[in-house]
Amino acid sequence: MSLHAAREQHNQAIADRNAAWLALARIATAERLAAGDLRRMARRACPGDPWNTQIEFETT
Repeated sequence: MSLHAAREQHNQAIADRNAAWLALARIATAERLAAGDLRRMARRACPGDPWNTQIEFETT
């Protein structure tokens, strides 16, 4: 394999890795936003229950 081909392969591997990390970051952000939405919905559903003891859900 020539040096140029090896460099291109290396650069493509780095690009693929970066794309995978970006996808994971987007998933994690979406999960955090969804967890926040669930907490807000629970607070609206039971306004007199500040600790939301009547609604149980898993956010992890």
